[in-house]
Amino acid sequence: MHYQVSDKKVAEKKPAGSRGIRVFIYITCIFVILIISCLILNGIVSKKINESIQQIGMGMDLKYSSVHANIIKSTLSIDSLSIADPADSNSKKPNRLYFGHVTVSGINFFKLLSSKKLLINKLKLEKCDINLDNLLSNKKNFNPDIHAPFDSVWVNQVELTNINGFVHGGHHEQISFEGDLLLDSVKINDLKKSFDENNFKFASIRWHASSIQYTIPDSYTSIHVKNLELDSRKNSLHVDSARIIPALNKFDLGKKKGHQVDYFEGSVAGIDMEKLDVKELFRKKLIADKITIHHSNIYIFRDRRLPLKQDTKPLPVDYLKNLQLSIRVQSLAINGTNFVYEEFPKDGKQTGKLRIEHLHASISPLINHPDKNDPAYITIKSEGSLMGSGIVKASMKLPFSHDSSYMVEGAFKNLDLTTLNSSAENLGKLHIESGMLNDLSFQFAMNRDKSTGKIIGEYHNLIIDKLKDKKDEKKVAKLKTFFLKNLIIPKNKDKSLAESKRTGKISYKRDPNRYFSYYLLHSLLTGVKSSFTLGFLLPG
Repeated sequence: MHYQVSDKKVAEKKPAGSRGIRVFIYITCIFVILIISCLILNGIVSKKINESIQQIGMGMDLKYSSVHANIIKSTLSIDSLSIADPADSNSKKPNRLYFGHVTVSGINFFKLLSSKKLLINKLKLEKCDINLDNLLSNKKNFNPDIHAPFDSVWVNQVELTNINGFVHGGHHEQISFEGDLLLDSVKINDLKKSFDENNFKFASIRWHASSIQYTIPDSYTSIHVKNLELDSRKNSLHVDSARIIPALNKFDLGKKKGHQVDYFEGSVAGIDMEKLDVKELFRKKLIADKITIHHSNIYIFRDRRLPLKQDTKPLPVDYLKNLQLSIRVQSLAINGTNFVYEEFPKDGKQTGKLRIEHLHASISPLINHPDKNDPAYITIKSEGSLMGSGIVKASMKLPFSHDSSYMVEGAFKNLDLTTLNSSAENLGKLHIESGMLNDLSFQFAMNRDKSTGKIIGEYHNLIIDKLKDKKDEKKVAKLKTFFLKNLIIPKNKDKSLAESKRTGKISYKRDPNRYFSYYLLHSLLTGVKSSFTLGFLLPG
């Protein structure tokens, strides 16, 4: 008996094994072909991207070390990308951008090759060095000469890290900053049009600046900011600290200018802005619900020995209206400020100081371009301690109308007058032996020509000596002191006296060559002097 079935089965099994081998070979070949295809496509894409970059860079000095594309991961990376614009002859320095590493992810290469729209999920720029001339950065409608193979760009997220930026302008103006920047939903609708607010848009911005330095033009002064956080999603801005730092000392600054000038130093422990319209900042508009300035120290010095610059000083509202920045803030709060004003007199060898401690103030609203629905005035309310003694309160209304008057009212309470000797001796040639100012209320109006109003005072045990006028002496002028004590300034003026005998008339003609603070102080002093029968004999 013969069995040929098994031979037949064996014969049938051989083709099955061959088919498995063939399938494996086919898969391997396909895989190899895919790899080769990806390499070829990567090469094609890289070549196309290189051509596109060169095309975009026409008219600019564009350099990079390498470009890598990966169509599987949908990524593109560029190393050491440098963009410069040496053709801008108006700029002192070429505008230059440098990025150590650029990563583009979520990019559709096939659409990039065929479409006029570039769609990107994320663009990350690392180790960014930015150098711009202010002539370029200040252009309202910046329109670079871009030759791109696509018309529009949409990026879901743009991130810049390790930014080191510098903007240079005329008259010694410059800005430098370090930090990181994040933009969401960035759209450039048409690369051939100006990069204005209608063509360049983004949904939100988050900017952290670890440091910012701004040199104010023609002032020999710079502003230093630490840790600024700007977040459009939260509509907020926070600053850890800020400082005003002069480049010259207080005497050299005036000499450099050749006339009297206010020398500023200052520090702020923190600034917060709430309900801030971040996008409006790019249109030079500051719109916020509230700004809070935390504990600060301010120092101002003026050298009266220098000539006074003969030019018209604007009143506060006029100054605000002339600012390039449009301001609309519902309220501004100043908390815990220490303020020192020092002055070197025209005749004398020593300075005098006035100090206000623990100053709290509020401004509402802070607006410089009012509309018909806004209040007629900016209202300022303040309270602090003068020379560490007593309390001074004041309220001021600043009118938007050119023809309206500034309204001022307030009071000094429980002030030890001997604390004023630094200013009284060195600036007014008066020495206060003793005296307590229990109350000095004031109320007056200030227009563009003069101030009018009144003061009402109450004090006890006021004894004042007149000093000799010689610059190098602080000796008492005995004859003048006798008249001062016995004829001009009574020792006591309390509530037992009729109010009319404790009232002084404010009437002071404005000097337009001097600042508003001078106008304010001397208006008040005329009221104090007129409250005494022979007050016109008093200095100042």
